[in-house]
Amino acid sequence: MAYTSEFVLDAVLEKLSYTSEFVFDAILEKLSYTSEFTFDAVLEPAPLVWVYSYHGATPTGEAVSKVRFKTADDDAEDMSNPVMIPGSGLHYSFWKHVAPVAISPPANFINNVRFYVESPVDWPGCVLRCGLVDNYAQATGVQGVTGDEASASHPDHPTMNDVNDYTQANPLRLPGSIGQTTGKIIDGYLLLQLEVSPSAQPGVMPEANLVFEYDEA
Repeated sequence: MAYTSEFVLDAVLEKLSYTSEFVFDAILEKLSYTSEFTFDAVLEPAPLVWVYSYHGATPTGEAVSKVRFKTADDDAEDMSNPVMIPGSGLHYSFWKHVAPVAISPPANFINNVRFYVESPVDWPGCVLRCGLVDNYAQATGVQGVTGDEASASHPDHPTMNDVNDYTQANPLRLPGSIGQTTGKIIDGYLLLQLEVSPSAQPGVMPEANLVFEYDEA
C-alpha cells in the first residue's frame, strides 16, 4: 500500500533597489526567500512517518512542520539572514538536508520511497533544486547574502536538478528502507537549495506541494 507525506512551500521576496553615484554601489534590500514548507502527513491508519531537517556541525535532526530557506544553518521562522537578490549571477540559500523518518515501527517494512512535485513550482527568477547525497555536510556561505552552491561545495558534489523535473509519473527514487523499527528510512539525504537570479520578483510566492511517497507493508 502506498502512502504520501506532502509539504507546502512558499517564498517571501522583497524588492531589490540600486543607487549609483560615480561607481555603482548596489544597495539590496533584504530578500528573505523565506521559502517555507509545511509537512502535512496524510498517513493511514496512523502517522508512521514525519520529515526531519538536519543542521549543525554534526547531523542533528528534528521533525519540522515548516522550514525556511535563508542564509543560515537553521529552520527558525524569522526574517533574519535572508538571501539577497544578486545584481548579476546567482545567489543561493544555505542547502538543507531532509529525510523521511519512521517515528513508529511499521508492521513489516517501509520501502520504495519516491519524491516529486505535485504541481510545478513557479517562482519567477527562482529555481528550487534537489539532489541526493550519501553524507551530511553542514551548510556554508555568507550569512545574510548567499549560500555556497551545493554541487560545487558539498563534499558529495551532488547533481542538483529542478524539482519540477520530478512528477508522480517520473519521481526521484530515494534508496533505502526500514524494517520493524524507527529511524531514518532512506540512505543518505535529500538535499534542497533555492537558486535566485537577478530577475527574481518581490512578493509572496504561491504555495507548492512536494511529496514523499512510499510503500508500507
